[in-house]
Amino acid sequence: MHNRIIKEAREWVGTPFHHNQCLKGHGVDCVNLVVGVGHNLGICELLDSKYKNYSQKPSPKFFISGMEFFLNKIENDEFQPGDICAIAWKRNLPMHAAIYIGNDSIIHTSMNLGRVVEVYIDDNFRSKIHSWWRYKNGWCS
Repeated sequence: MHNRIIKEAREWVGTPFHHNQCLKGHGVDCVNLVVGVGHNLGICELLDSKYKNYSQKPSPKFFISGMEFFLNKIENDEFQPGDICAIAWKRNLPMHAAIYIGNDSIIHTSMNLGRVVEVYIDDNFRSKIHSWWRYKNGWCS
């Protein structure tokens, strides 16, 4: 399954950033990238009304609540390609999600670049990873 997740995530690269959208090639944000990849593989439902209309800067508590609803948290040393990392840009407050694709690279929606990108993560970026997650037993609802 992990190889299928990586393949699907790579198909989203170049999709424009658009807050609260989930349409490959047209618009997506970081949370909906994770959801859209899972949904297109049949392992995740789209966001329900409780999680759909979140702020562009969600509260870390709400962000983690959503992650817990759709994903299983895993230990930091158990992650593998196809897993999801929650990223805390400041003060250990997670507000961003990315898909780890291996070889110290992730796929995520970059608001600064305005699109989904595949990027190498250096030690500084790695230090921002708050927690690791995995789709729930192949299904996340």
